[in-house]
Amino acid sequence: MTNQAIHTAIETARRKVANNAAWTRSVEKAAAALVAGEIICTVLVDGGLVSSPRGTYRIKNGVCSCPAGQNGLAHCYHKSALRIVEIAETAPAPSPRVPRITRSVERNYNGPRLTVYRVDGWAI
Repeated sequence: MTNQAIHTAIETARRKVANNAAWTRSVEKAAAALVAGEIICTVLVDGGLVSSPRGTYRIKNGVCSCPAGQNGLAHCYHKSALRIVEIAETAPAPSPRVPRITRSVERNYNGPRLTVYRVDGWAI
């Protein structure tokens, strides 16, 4: 997963929560922590683990084990961070660049013909 994938996922998350102030604050806090490297998210089959400076929390069935999650706050930033990482991991990978390969028949200084292959302009 690249930095570009994280930044794209952050923008996607911002668009999805644009009309909800509480979720917007949560996404912004999660985005800042992810970009700064203060938070580590591990996506699991049934949720995930989020390690932050204050501890490691388990997210399962949409409920976070952090104090805010246990107090009934649905919009803790651990859940937002995990969702951003999930979006980044499921984003399609950029297609690899296909090199331009050409074949030509050339002559050296003695006159014999040579077959030359070029990859992006470089003779091989």
